[in-house]
Amino acid sequence: MNDIDWKAATDEAARYLADLVRFDTTNPPGNELACAKYIAALLSKEGIESLVLESAPGRANVVGRLRGDGSKKPLLLMSHIDVVPAESSHWEVPPFSGEIRDGFLWGRGTLDTKNLTVMHLMTIFLLERHGIPLKRDIIFMANADEETGGKHGAVWMVDNHFDKIKAECALNEGGSAMKFGAKTIFMCSNAEKGMTWVKLTAKGRAGHGSMPHSDNATLHMARAIKNITDYRTPIVVTDTLRRFAEVLSKADARAHLLKLLSIPLLGDLLLKLVKDDMVKVMLRTTITPTAIKGGVKVNVIPDTCELMIDCRLLPGVTRQEIETTILRLAGSTEKMKLEFDIFNEATESPIDTEIYSTIEQVITAGHPEYLVSPLMMPGGTDSRFLRLKGVPAYGFAPIIVTRDDIATIHGANERISIENLTFGTRMMHRVVSSFCA
Repeated sequence: MNDIDWKAATDEAARYLADLVRFDTTNPPGNELACAKYIAALLSKEGIESLVLESAPGRANVVGRLRGDGSKKPLLLMSHIDVVPAESSHWEVPPFSGEIRDGFLWGRGTLDTKNLTVMHLMTIFLLERHGIPLKRDIIFMANADEETGGKHGAVWMVDNHFDKIKAECALNEGGSAMKFGAKTIFMCSNAEKGMTWVKLTAKGRAGHGSMPHSDNATLHMARAIKNITDYRTPIVVTDTLRRFAEVLSKADARAHLLKLLSIPLLGDLLLKLVKDDMVKVMLRTTITPTAIKGGVKVNVIPDTCELMIDCRLLPGVTRQEIETTILRLAGSTEKMKLEFDIFNEATESPIDTEIYSTIEQVITAGHPEYLVSPLMMPGGTDSRFLRLKGVPAYGFAPIIVTRDDIATIHGANERISIENLTFGTRMMHRVVSSFCA
């Protein structure tokens, strides 16, 4: 595939990404239909079969399939085309302009994840145009609604059209590369912490603010919040973290210490040396108070106070365990009521698979400075819905980012360099062609 004109491919990829950014798919409400139709038209123009599937009025997912000879099971390339809101007054350029300035393409979705959509599109377009024989079908899917839980996107697709996306494995968002000293580590997220949201309600006795008493729902909740905030769940060194530490130690020898964190007492001491928040959240289940609601008037003692709690669970943590822990910390089962809004267990895909090995081989070939590591994502992606259906899914977006870049995801001035877009497209093309051709 040395005959690919990568300058032309870069220009094409940038044009598609700018076009996708100009579709305002802010979720809510999403309105992905027009964007999905645009993508379907691109697929059709290349002679690749495609479908636009509407899950609700204005909400749409697009699926395409590049056929192979069927000797191996398909690969699914998945991304999402909805984006989070963007407050234009905080941006240097209009967030839905797709403007190219100083070597960067700006706009909401350029990192999360319309860039990945374009990398997937360009990969299958180039394979089709060059007539590369494929051993397996390549399924393309761009989803709606990832940013608000996937009800109209991946969840709906899995529940209603799984036959159209069933695959041996999937590549999705959730992994990128970062520099660690002289090394660059490409993180391939094979696991995600479970996402659980609970509502804790404190009950008390109403009264006038001028007549304080101890059965005040706000006071009950204040004590509960302090206990929950002060509590630290046990440190657990998962297989994914252990492998992550092995890879990271090639860039920083101190990473070997991560494998000792599970030792009682020593673990908490060593954790004080860990400065990276991403590593810290991989080590334990987190229970985080986020939103509180109580009282209607300044001079009225409320009889109820509600607290929303965001929990991110390590593999093996159960619903009962979370409920028992929170109620124990809240201090009084008589005064406290707990309700689950969402409960999702952690999901994990193995790394002893052909696709993971292919990623390692392709990324590191000829580049001793490149490393590949598994990663447990603290947040959720659509990959979890595939894993629950038995499809191993991996977060793989081969672009090299900085912490400043990451800060723009869901923030102001989100952008991707044209150089990074080119690099990511080339790497994606190499991995997919190696796995499928």
